[in-house]
Amino acid sequence: MKLDRWDRILLWIIGLTAAALIALFVLYSEVRNSQHVHKLQIIRLLSDPKAERSADAGSRIASVKLSNGVKLIPDREQTVEGYTLQLHLVAPEAYTISARPESPSERPMVSFFLDEKHVLRFESGPGRIADASSRPLR
Repeated sequence: MKLDRWDRILLWIIGLTAAALIALFVLYSEVRNSQHVHKLQIIRLLSDPKAERSADAGSRIASVKLSNGVKLIPDREQTVEGYTLQLHLVAPEAYTISARPESPSERPMVSFFLDEKHVLRFESGPGRIADASSRPLR
């Protein structure tokens, strides 16, 4: 069977459209997988923080070191694994850590909050930021 010029053009268009759809699917899957990996990494990092005390200020917490070596300083935002982390001192011996996606357009958006008792809490959904009243991650 011999194809005329228009049949060949139509086959090219169908082939290119199929290739573009496959590429979009693969790209979307990679982005979703990347977001999932970031969430898992943040959960892992927040599961075992170590408070570091200031030598000159008695037993006051000077920073908190995460398992990847990142040191969080009180009230200073730091970007780690696609999340903005912030350490808050709530008492000389107690702290909380908030973690929200660096990109607010990330879907699904999940933010985390480590309370002073080291309970990891979360919120999911656009514009929802985890805090002490959020449900705990189990």
